[in-house]
Amino acid sequence: MSSTNILFLIDDVIEDREVLTPLRVLALFGHTLHIASPQREAGEKISLPRATNRSTTAKPDEEHASITLNATLAEAKLPEFDALVLAFGRTSDGVLEDDRLLRIIRFFAEEAGKPVIGLGSGVLALVAADVVRGHRVTCARELAAGVRRAGAEYVESAPSGAVVDRNLVTGVEGGDFPEWIVLLLDALGRGKRENHADPALYANVCRSRESLDTACSPSRFDRGLSTLKAISGGGNYKQFIQTLNRLSPEFGDLLVEVGYADIVSRPGLSLKSRELVTVAALTALGNAPAALKFHCGGMLNTGWSARQLVESVLHAVVYAGFPAVSSALKLVSEVLRERNIELESSPDEPSGGSREIPAEVLKLMVAHDALGGRMEPLLVALIAKFAYGEIWSRPGLSVKDRQLATLAMVMSKGNHIAAVCKHVEGCLMLGWTRAELVEVLIQMTGYIGWPLTLAVTGPALEVFDRFEEDGLPDTSLASVESESFDVQATQAPSPVPQWLETLNARSASREQKSKGADEIGTVLARYSAEFFGGRATGRLGKLDAKTREIAIIAALTATGRMVDMEPLERHVNAAIDVGVQWCEIAEAMELMLPYAGFLSVKQSMGYAYTTCAERPFTS
Repeated sequence: MSSTNILFLIDDVIEDREVLTPLRVLALFGHTLHIASPQREAGEKISLPRATNRSTTAKPDEEHASITLNATLAEAKLPEFDALVLAFGRTSDGVLEDDRLLRIIRFFAEEAGKPVIGLGSGVLALVAADVVRGHRVTCARELAAGVRRAGAEYVESAPSGAVVDRNLVTGVEGGDFPEWIVLLLDALGRGKRENHADPALYANVCRSRESLDTACSPSRFDRGLSTLKAISGGGNYKQFIQTLNRLSPEFGDLLVEVGYADIVSRPGLSLKSRELVTVAALTALGNAPAALKFHCGGMLNTGWSARQLVESVLHAVVYAGFPAVSSALKLVSEVLRERNIELESSPDEPSGGSREIPAEVLKLMVAHDALGGRMEPLLVALIAKFAYGEIWSRPGLSVKDRQLATLAMVMSKGNHIAAVCKHVEGCLMLGWTRAELVEVLIQMTGYIGWPLTLAVTGPALEVFDRFEEDGLPDTSLASVESESFDVQATQAPSPVPQWLETLNARSASREQKSKGADEIGTVLARYSAEFFGGRATGRLGKLDAKTREIAIIAALTATGRMVDMEPLERHVNAAIDVGVQWCEIAEAMELMLPYAGFLSVKQSMGYAYTTCAERPFTS
């Protein structure tokens, strides 16, 4: 979304709630605000009286919020602005009789045909400029007669309501979150509303009564803090920032200003999509449970449903493995439980790869070159039937959103540049724009660092250029069906297909009636048993049980992720059960020293030793 310039006119008697929330929300959506007053100049400060109602009275000594003007109306170059907002309080006749102001209104409303918003007594300014004739207009009831006399149709609405008719938007008053903000954002081309966080999410955390000295350009800290509040839902984030500040006074400021203002607040990608990317990256990394839990809540706060959150995490099983997803799903369960959210049961849980693969997913499987290269038949079958036939084909999260999440997951794994390029291409195929994907690359610097991100920027640029020159790659359904047939053919010599065919019968014998959060772990356990258990891990019988467990222990040692320590303990116990001795476990771990380094091996050996200390065997 490109930045737009909004001329925001206020008078001396506008109340704080009618100005502060709209200015902060519009600024957070990337719009540049030029705040002026008909009778004042840039640099002057206007005191904003606090709004009152019948149940409250203003205190004589109460300090008012204020706003500093950053534009002078006489110097404004009208063609450079994209919209005009008139936020007036109990406006004097002098303002309404200002010929310059009325000419400005007519320019926007009639000559330029740009959005004009009249709020409160700002509607009277529209009447005085004679631009409401033939329009539907809302306003306070006491102004209705004047609106009708001006040739407009009066529409009664709630105090925070608004009415749009062509390029005129009118509202009764500001309220805590007036509807006119959404109408203006739509008029300015905010895009499809479902792809963006609801502006009201921002308004909930922008109701501060604090003065706004530079409304057209909020400080980096204010901008970052507002975004952080929107993600947290107004939750307890201040304690975390204070902890950072104990290390250094600048530490918390850097997080807010660089992380949340300079990166997350950028307008090129919606906050809602950014939270999906963040959860995907943190799930794949597997080393930051506190941050992952925070952003799981952030997904809910920015408009994702509980089911979409679960599906986003579960999708990572293909790219980050079962330990990472199992750990992440526990955090999701905690978040849902703390919010008293009960996850609705999935309407579609077939077993054993019997899920029908949508054509869109089949085309992606070809675009990703998922079955390319030299592979054993088992791996081919699992990629086709589990990765794409099961996980990618699950309901509850759109394929387009799964593709964006996958890009973040693949980037988080590092050293998979070819795969990153394939998934950038997949994103373009599904409608993500180049500008949005560039924002994903920028945001990933905060999670995987600049070196790994920079490593993919050149290859990604080649994908963008090729896409612009050649268009969509050839992924015709005919070629998809041909590749799918080839997959079946390559499985024939192997016992794997028979194993896969028996999965349906095996699953049908088990009733899975768990609902809500319990379903999360049930589905993951079913996948582990059906696709990777039993004959899956030793399909040809070439590896005996001891060798398999030692190999898994070595692999978990090498990864060194926090999420791998619990499964490491389980496999150490399994190794002991099949007769593996401590000296063999230790040797397998020590063999990882040249490849994983001392820290990972030391951490893993500590967990393994604690487990072994409770088991009697010969060392």
